[in-house]
Amino acid sequence: SLQQLEFLRGPFSALYGNSSGGVVQAITRDGSKDPTVTAGFSGGSYNTMREFSTFEGQAGDLNYIVSGSEITSTGYRDHSKYQKDNLNSKFTYKISDTTKATFIVNYNNQPYTLDPQSLSPSQFLSNPQQAAATSSTKSTRVYKQQTYTGLVLDHQIAENQTIKLTTYYGIRDNAQFLPTSESEYGRNFGGFDLRWNKKSEFLNRPFDFTIGTNYDEMEDKRKKFYVSNGNKSSLSRDEFQTAYNFDQYLQASFEPTDQLLF
Repeated sequence: SLQQLEFLRGPFSALYGNSSGGVVQAITRDGSKDPTVTAGFSGGSYNTMREFSTFEGQAGDLNYIVSGSEITSTGYRDHSKYQKDNLNSKFTYKISDTTKATFIVNYNNQPYTLDPQSLSPSQFLSNPQQAAATSSTKSTRVYKQQTYTGLVLDHQIAENQTIKLTTYYGIRDNAQFLPTSESEYGRNFGGFDLRWNKKSEFLNRPFDFTIGTNYDEMEDKRKKFYVSNGNKSSLSRDEFQTAYNFDQYLQASFEPTDQLLF
């Protein structure tokens, strides 16, 4: 269901919120006009299998697309078996000729990812597929799960003016078992972005102006345990961490030529 993937470097905070280091933006495509079901599978080396399905269509003013997939593999190396499940959905509702709402839900689950750990140069030359000796005896592994939701409201105020509200909320859980310790965290994160944009001309060339504000918040519950034979034992770390930002921004862009943008 992915339409395009954009990699943007530099301070694009006026377009994508507080993201001065750059942006990786994944854009989900709209569903087809006719109700459509697509399913398939593929396979490869090391018992790698992928099953996927997509359900999409248009029902009146509601456009929808729901896709899911599962990937499993025993892995190239010993003790590298894994499973990844993904569910992605997008619902777009046309409220009026000038207003639409888009709701997104994404779920990712890695119920098991075995960790073969690193090898020394001599171990790699001897057998690059082997796992470190403690991988199986200590049952080194990773668990990951994330649920993400977002709501976007787009409203056209005038022919050349728009206002956009974006809200999101997510939950992430992660647990990693190493030979001597287990680290885990539960993360709740969310925020909003509100912006006004006007497209006009200056010297008969495109001139855009954007002003807005955004707020983001994150809470982490982090713990660390000693490990005995691959199982958690005594607690060695227990922390609660919070972070937030509240920003205001404005940005103007001018395109004097088709090859030049300020």
